Amino acid sequence: MDKQTIIYYSKNAYEYYKETSSVTPPLKTFFDSLWTKPTKILDIGAGAARDMLYLLERGHDVYGIEPSNALREFAIYKNPVLDGRYKSGQLPIEINPFDFKFGGIILSAVLMHIPQTEIDRTIKSVSKIMGLDAKIIISIPSVRNGLDAKNRDEYGRLYTPIDEEFLSSTLNNNGIYITKVTESIDIFRRPGISWKIFTGIRKEILKLS
Repeated sequence: MDKQTIIYYSKNAYEYYKETSSVTPPLKTFFDSLWTKPTKILDIGAGAARDMLYLLERGHDVYGIEPSNALREFAIYKNPVLDGRYKSGQLPIEINPFDFKFGGIILSAVLMHIPQTEIDRTIKSVSKIMGLDAKIIISIPSVRNGLDAKNRDEYGRLYTPIDEEFLSSTLNNNGIYITKVTESIDIFRRPGISWKIFTGIRKEILKLS
């Protein structure tokens, strides 16, 4: 994951936690339709752990990883139930901090913080920790105005543009198949920002003989 972006979230951990934990999870309707029975779920780049807490309350066995230690530690301090479930980690996943595979993966507003050259390796690393028929949800910006020539915002955060066709192909190559794509407004109603939400499922990779 982009180091400059991690530094931003670490320096602004309290403010970011306060802002994002106070709103209803924007993907909750997707969560409720994807996972209708208790599921082991990993939230990658879980931030304030808002989505983790929502899913825990609904009976799921939820875990998370986050590259910003300051943000992760503050979330655990505010929510002790996360202790042991929320660990340090980033994309690409070099080592799975949990000793099992998952039936659900959340990549909410995180993939765009990965440099373009690392996206294929990132998807491959995610695929490896997904069980067969595991479901995944990915949200990325469909519109993100105000970026400079290096795709960074005013705070220095990286927003790699990710083409839908490229993402679909990369997922397919790693056994993850998109089932639905949805356009969504920004929950904070920020001008010049909208989102694209992908849901998918992990299947066996078909090999040609």
